[in-house]
Amino acid sequence: MKYELNDIMTIVEASERYNINLQTLKCKFKQSIVGGDKIESWQRQGLIKQSGKTWLITPQFIYEVFGI
Repeated sequence: MKYELNDIMTIVEASERYNINLQTLKCKFKQSIVGGDKIESWQRQGLIKQSGKTWLITPQFIYEVFGI
């Protein structure tokens, strides 16, 4: 799936845009909670990407993980 630049967001932006608790969203990026395999799977699918210390996420990630 192709995304416009404005569709891609940081965790903080996604929290605000979709009214998801920031800590809840951050937990989805902790290997100790969701597992490294799950995070790697999301990366392979192009749903998330890490740029430095910042996670970039797509609307499709929000839909698949939170159903929003």
